[in-house]
Amino acid sequence: MSGVVKLLAAGCAAALLALGGQAQAQASTSKGVFAYVGLDGGVTRTRTLDNTVGSVGLYAGWLVSDRFALEAGWRRVGQDPRADIATVSLLARAELTRNWSLYGRLGVGRLSSDIPNGRDAGGTRPVLGLGLHGVLDPKLAMRVDLQQVGSGTRHLGAGLMWAF
Repeated sequence: MSGVVKLLAAGCAAALLALGGQAQAQASTSKGVFAYVGLDGGVTRTRTLDNTVGSVGLYAGWLVSDRFALEAGWRRVGQDPRADIATVSLLARAELTRNWSLYGRLGVGRLSSDIPNGRDAGGTRPVLGLGLHGVLDPKLAMRVDLQQVGSGTRHLGAGLMWAF
């Protein structure tokens, strides 16, 4: 296992364990369940495309409590050839200040590509991630996100999300 994968795994595990008890206490005081959608851009390295290229992603989520969210995402990597990554994740958040928080991500993802029999294409892979979330307005937030899908795909991106 590479150093980045170990770091992501340890960060996600620590966030999920540390927040488990807090989330149950916070759920009763949550301001309600809300949904969000977002758009981000960044750079992604895949073994399938064998290089680092630009990517754009869309995601939608549901805030389960003050600390946890369920999120589904889709990412287009590269142009010709290209790859698509679909993910479903549980996010666990730890508040740093009133407007800033860190989050860990744990889920599953699937990579598909234009390259026949491309390495890492197909199959369900684990998704791990860490991110920084900043509230800009009650309905608008930004985030920076590092994700690992399986052992061969890494993404670093930044984007905006809208709550409703």
